[in-house]
Amino acid sequence: MSKRSRHFNNVGFAEDVPTRRQGPMAYEIRRGNGRRRHHPVLITILVLLLVTIAVYGVSGFMVLRSVPTVKENAKTAVAQISDMTDQIKAGDTEGASKTAQSIVTLADDVNRQTDSPAWVIASTVPVLGSDIRSARTLADVLDDLSTQALEPMVDQLAGAQLSNMVGADGSINIEMLQGFLDSLTTASAAVQTATDTVNALPAAHVGQVQEKIDQAKDGLNSVNDRLAAVDGLAEQLPTMLGANGDRHYLIIAQGNSEARSTGGFPGARGLLTVTNGQLNFGTFGKAGGWTDTNITGATDEEINIGVNLMYGLRPDNIPGDINGVPDFPRAATMMINAWTAQGGQDVDGVVAVDPVFLQSMLAITGSVPLSNGQVLDGSNTAQYLLHDIYQNYATDDEQNAIFGEASQLAIKTIFGGIGNAGLGNFVSTLRGQIEGGRFFLYFKNADEQVVAQKMHADGAMPTDPATPRIGVYVNSRTSAKDSWYLNMQTAVGEAVTNDDGTISYTVTTTLQDVANVDELVNNTDYIKGPDPESRGYGMYNGVLLTAPAGGTISNVSADGEWPVGLTEASLYGFDVWAGTALTHRRRPRPSPTR
Repeated sequence: MSKRSRHFNNVGFAEDVPTRRQGPMAYEIRRGNGRRRHHPVLITILVLLLVTIAVYGVSGFMVLRSVPTVKENAKTAVAQISDMTDQIKAGDTEGASKTAQSIVTLADDVNRQTDSPAWVIASTVPVLGSDIRSARTLADVLDDLSTQALEPMVDQLAGAQLSNMVGADGSINIEMLQGFLDSLTTASAAVQTATDTVNALPAAHVGQVQEKIDQAKDGLNSVNDRLAAVDGLAEQLPTMLGANGDRHYLIIAQGNSEARSTGGFPGARGLLTVTNGQLNFGTFGKAGGWTDTNITGATDEEINIGVNLMYGLRPDNIPGDINGVPDFPRAATMMINAWTAQGGQDVDGVVAVDPVFLQSMLAITGSVPLSNGQVLDGSNTAQYLLHDIYQNYATDDEQNAIFGEASQLAIKTIFGGIGNAGLGNFVSTLRGQIEGGRFFLYFKNADEQVVAQKMHADGAMPTDPATPRIGVYVNSRTSAKDSWYLNMQTAVGEAVTNDDGTISYTVTTTLQDVANVDELVNNTDYIKGPDPESRGYGMYNGVLLTAPAGGTISNVSADGEWPVGLTEASLYGFDVWAGTALTHRRRPRPSPTR
């Protein structure tokens, strides 16, 4: 996630058939000649009963005649709501507008028929009247969605093309973008109300009615989840894009070929200034080297795990080691501290990306020519930035210069090409990269950070015990780019319920070095590690295991070579284990600090 969870009581209402308490017995009275006499009250009751049967019968007949039309139109409308959501995501605003108009027409017809006297009378029938009332409620929900959300959205969708919102220079039309988001926010509120209403409907007595209720629940819950991410965005967006004063963001390009917990070594960092939607990029450079003081504000827990258990990882005074901590909001705060301590101006947030993210985005926005003649695109960016530059360029200065230039130009190209990419391509690509942990956002402002959480782009360690997740993080300790050859797989076993009611899982993580050692002979030390001839080749990784929120890790065992064995510790209130693994023993143990 981060996604918002809602729990509703599915309350069943049983229609009580009215029962009469038997009173004094009715007698037949014989008088005089013994002729039988009927009580007038009984005749009245019989007449009323016959009239009621006749009314219900006519109403039932009329309802039965309209059911197929109501059923089909409602089914089509619910399906089209989901279709319209997909069209909006795909950037097909014209198609979404037409679909919205169709839904409005269908909903109006359904509501008109279910508001007829026949349906109203039928809804009072004992027992089965409950199902009729549920059907009428579904019709009302559909009508409310049409009038409160879809009709207002039609006008907004008419001009809501991504190319109109983002210019070729990457500038953002805040007013138009906010209008589009406002319409989605309005729709989100209406969908939320509709979802609450439908989820609260009682269980139906007729299977076909229950089937339609379930379909409506599934459809509305799905649409509700999709729209939840925009809540609050329209309100915060203008400020985030510099409408109320310049905003400054620290951009971090993480290099996965030297692994870190949040992605990779921060191979380049730079400043992005946003002024009323206009983007201005500063020069991208390396994160900087060793310092003599704790410039990041690292805690004793962070230092203990990094320095003592993960072979000299220094989140306190090496900017390149900051993101060895697994919680991105915490890492981003430390990155800002290091940035300002080393002369950078204060910033409002951090954006972290990696070469795989850049490659995916370039595939839909355009290619990037570098000053050395290399052209980066949607097929080669990751390999070039994570492997080839370290194979082809021997010095640290050359590699950093290319990585920084490529990161800056790629980000500029991505922003400049978003308008032509199409809203659907952009959103689906971004979502995939967020799910893969390749795009992180952090904002100092708490309300803006909620937006990052709703996008599930905050990179925070999970804190909800109801959704347990174990963390497995690796941090390269050879100062080389050998994580390119690291294959890591984690398997989670079946849940086992213990005697005390807790649940346990057996988790196995395997680290494998898939490099061809003979091939590495011709590579630079930046790939195979320093001084390979005298020290051999090896891959050292600091390993950090974090327990689910409220859980623990136990019965830990490890095969292979572990220069620093897995040791239990505490981090941010989580039970964690950390150590250092040697996945390919070809060199002696390096110094624990550098």
